[in-house]
Amino acid sequence: MGVPWDSLPDADSVTVLSGAAAASLTALDDDLDLSILVLSQTFVATYSLPAKGELIVGRSNTVEIYVDDPLVSRRHAIITAGSEPTIRDLGSSNGTLVGGALLVPNVDRKLSIGDVVLVGGAALLIQRRTTNVHPRTFWTRDQLESRLVDECARAARAQRSFSVAVLELERHAAEMASRQILAAALRTSDVVGVHGPSAYLLLLDVSKEQGSIVMRRISEALAAREIVGRWGIAEYPKDGSTGDELIACSRPARAPEVSTTRTIIADPVTKELFRTAERLAVGDISVLIIGETGVGKEVMAEEIHRRSRRAKQPFLRINCGALSEALLESELFGHERGAFTSAIAVKVGLLETADQGTVMLDEIGEMPMALQVKLLRVLEEQQVRRVGGVKSRSLDVRFIAATNRDLERSVARGLFRQDLYYRLAGATLEIPPLRDRPADLEPLVQSFLQRASGRLERTPEISDEAMAQLRAHAWPGNIRELRHVIERAVLLAGGGRITPTHLPVLKPTDVEAVAAPSRATRDPGDDLERSRLVAVLAACGGNQSRAAKQLGMSRGALIRRLEMYGIVRPRKPD
Repeated sequence: MGVPWDSLPDADSVTVLSGAAAASLTALDDDLDLSILVLSQTFVATYSLPAKGELIVGRSNTVEIYVDDPLVSRRHAIITAGSEPTIRDLGSSNGTLVGGALLVPNVDRKLSIGDVVLVGGAALLIQRRTTNVHPRTFWTRDQLESRLVDECARAARAQRSFSVAVLELERHAAEMASRQILAAALRTSDVVGVHGPSAYLLLLDVSKEQGSIVMRRISEALAAREIVGRWGIAEYPKDGSTGDELIACSRPARAPEVSTTRTIIADPVTKELFRTAERLAVGDISVLIIGETGVGKEVMAEEIHRRSRRAKQPFLRINCGALSEALLESELFGHERGAFTSAIAVKVGLLETADQGTVMLDEIGEMPMALQVKLLRVLEEQQVRRVGGVKSRSLDVRFIAATNRDLERSVARGLFRQDLYYRLAGATLEIPPLRDRPADLEPLVQSFLQRASGRLERTPEISDEAMAQLRAHAWPGNIRELRHVIERAVLLAGGGRITPTHLPVLKPTDVEAVAAPSRATRDPGDDLERSRLVAVLAACGGNQSRAAKQLGMSRGALIRRLEMYGIVRPRKPD
């Protein structure tokens, strides 16, 4: 939870880099004389004014100058930088005051050093500043982890929160530039530990929501220097109560397992599918992607997002089968403080963080019925309400759902809402299994060989005999299975030529088993998975929680599968 700005540990504010100001960091030696200090009850930030350009002031995460105040409009005002900067109210709900005078909407007003601009309950102070970076000590990771242990103890005694962020860069050469950007973007009270191309940030008295804004702006500054970086953030004690837990939780999400296949479009079936996806991408219609496990549903969803008007906005992937019902609800919609026992602070839901972007609901068929009702309301009203909240918030999100289940059959069995199904399936894309698009196999093999041999002097070759064995396999695990097989073969071959001896033994029954009707078309009573669920449940003595843990899914997801296969009686929806 945020704290009043005047109780922050030092007078320096969290320097947030706007989209326009981020570009100015490509030349840190250039002097930028003016900056804007933003002060509210829960937020403090300093924004450098670039030499020229326009910066939107507001409460939306997409603006250049973010102000965390409920009385501030999403797009409140616009500041035009230059030798004589100006400000213009954009027709905000509560108006803009400069020097105590209310601005006429859509009329420019000149700004000078010392001017105080009031927007909602926040103040913007125009002041002189240079971009000379103050010296900053960069700790080692071990030093930071030691400090983190002490900080957890202090926070527990004082009952306050702080955040830990991890920034990972794709190359070591970017380390010096990233240090310059971090030095400019963080307060002197913040602690930075460096280990290779990764930075570990201890942000004192900063909530996860506030820290996320800072990290997004840092990411923009890195992008302005053509540096690719990924980041994650965690908050004490909401996400973890020890240093190890916080660092583990704040590690940035890894790239999707099959994302390297994005440009592998060789088979005519695949080409036609991607042409259809490209046509769908230009609109905002919801898309349902179906296909077996490992065929590349997430790659398809990313492709649609990348070709849409939302490409520069967030792409958020949520696995509906990996979380319990209560946790999934809190993660999706967020919660207000006191909404339940452990809700010690306000939490912004994932849907809110993806505003203006795209949300992929993976394993949508595993979503509990109660949450299906809430999701349907979001789709229909384009609004989201936090758990324990009384006010709905506007939301502009495109939904892409994915599943390996037959949702129509789930609807017929009362396990999935029919109205939600039709809202999600505005357009349906069915990705065929790898065995049905043979022309994609060899390009995928070469792509995975290059990736797996990244640390070798050259990419290993694969023999004709080994390639023939790969073609003969039916690939029940599809692209994901192929990637694992190639990675294993590269290791076993030690960088040399890959032969059949480096490949797993393929049983003759593999092809026959996979060639049977897919899960989407065959009777669930005959599904092999049903037998597996029964066997695991029996081995666990009927204990559903233990069985779910062994199967790698939440208990709710297991129960829904047991209901789908008729192993237990379906529960009546609330």
